[in-house]
Amino acid sequence: MARQKAIFETFINHVPASVAMFDSEMNYLTLSNQWSDEFAIKKKNVIGKSHYEMYDVPAERKAIYDACLQGQNYSNEDTIYRTPKYDTDQHYSWAIHPWYINKKQIGGLIMFSQNITESVKKNRELKKPKRTPISLVKRSQSF
Repeated sequence: MARQKAIFETFINHVPASVAMFDSEMNYLTLSNQWSDEFAIKKKNVIGKSHYEMYDVPAERKAIYDACLQGQNYSNEDTIYRTPKYDTDQHYSWAIHPWYINKKQIGGLIMFSQNITESVKKNRELKKPKRTPISLVKRSQSF
């Protein structure tokens, strides 16, 4: 049991992704170092606290969490949030899945979140029409 706990803690701490695990009341059980960094929170300050205490969670999001706690998976490829780490809106891809105590009993949910803001910005730049400077157009017409 101690070995399994050590493996789990090492994995959750060092996985290069923002991951948090919640119980069935949406209390934090554990979170990755990446989650802690991305959302500017200290693990020791949130373990055991409700996600709803930490954040003003909109009703539609609470409904998604409730559905997950009933067994449904959910994901979203681009949701905009503003977190304490950033002073501008950020784009996140995220997914939630229930975790099970046994085959029939859901223990809570696990949430993955990835900041995709830079990718979104790059994709927008690539989609912008490229403009040719007027001086180049004039030079090409003179040939």
